[in-house]
Amino acid sequence: MALSLIVAGAVALVLGPMRGLFETRIEANDMEQRLRAAGDALSADLLMAGAGAYAGARAGPLVDALPPVVPFPWAASGELATDAFSLVYVPATAAQTVLASPLAARSGTALVAREPGCPLGDPACGFSTGMHALVYDGTGRFDLFTVRGTGAGTLDLRHELTDTGDVYPAGAKIVAVVARTYRLDQSDSEGPRLVREELGGSREPVVDHVVGLHLDYEGAARPPELRAPGDAGGGWTTYGMKPPGAGVQEGSWPAGENCLFALDPGTGQPVPRGAFLAGADDDALVPLAPALFGDGPWCPEPGAAHRFDADLLRIRRVTVTLRVESAVAALRGAAGPLFARPGTATAGGARLPDREFRLVVAPRNLNLGR
Repeated sequence: MALSLIVAGAVALVLGPMRGLFETRIEANDMEQRLRAAGDALSADLLMAGAGAYAGARAGPLVDALPPVVPFPWAASGELATDAFSLVYVPATAAQTVLASPLAARSGTALVAREPGCPLGDPACGFSTGMHALVYDGTGRFDLFTVRGTGAGTLDLRHELTDTGDVYPAGAKIVAVVARTYRLDQSDSEGPRLVREELGGSREPVVDHVVGLHLDYEGAARPPELRAPGDAGGGWTTYGMKPPGAGVQEGSWPAGENCLFALDPGTGQPVPRGAFLAGADDDALVPLAPALFGDGPWCPEPGAAHRFDADLLRIRRVTVTLRVESAVAALRGAAGPLFARPGTATAGGARLPDREFRLVVAPRNLNLGR
């Protein structure tokens, strides 16, 4: 009996630490899996960001008309954030056409034209209830809607941004899009999580127990330039909106100018308003500090309700830093460098520090080398 007790005690001494090691390994694998799931979701959407219409009028990447990646939720009226970002892109869809009559920037009915490429026999040109729609006119103005219903050449639209007095002219582009926001949600009682919000408010968790989310941006050192500037209205740009034709006024800008281009007093030709960003070769990517996104020039014009900083059009690469914690409080120690949130681990117990990863994505539709 004494020998059996000695052996049992020895086995207990060995099994105790092994059990803790086993539980720690299971939770470590779970943390790795959550990081992989977050990386897959983020990279899939970021790689598509900026994909634009590929049929009909105004075909081309969205960066020629609006910022496809912005450091704020779509519904936040441009308030910058370092732990949230939004993106928009055109998926594979036949729902690409133009407005057949003017459309006000509020909920209502849109008349759409039947352009080549619209599905045969479909009077709504591929749009269906529940789709999200983007409207833009090439001046820097854009609005997001949800399709509430369709009819013969009509779309019943719910406006998803703040109503304004803007009116989009006939011929403005309307296209089905994916418009999403990723953010760190710390309101859940089970712990902070990374969530994905669809346009219109629906939300779904992507990964639980995310205790850190940070976004860094890199972008073009060069300001947008005209590649064929013979006629101000006929040229196209390296990125961003082209200037209006000579004598044409957009908003409050002088005739022939917009938020990206001014007219040179000597030559009368459009020249960039923006400057080369210091510390880089002309064609290199440079870090874009948050301050750059809040100092103008403002597009489509300074007084616009949905204005955005022209430097948002420079974004070419996004770095996402994500930090996850153990879901088991007994494996987390006191708050500090190793643990963003404290747990209940004892001094001699097993501990599993937070894990962090960095995802760097260069959206292909923002890097077309033009």
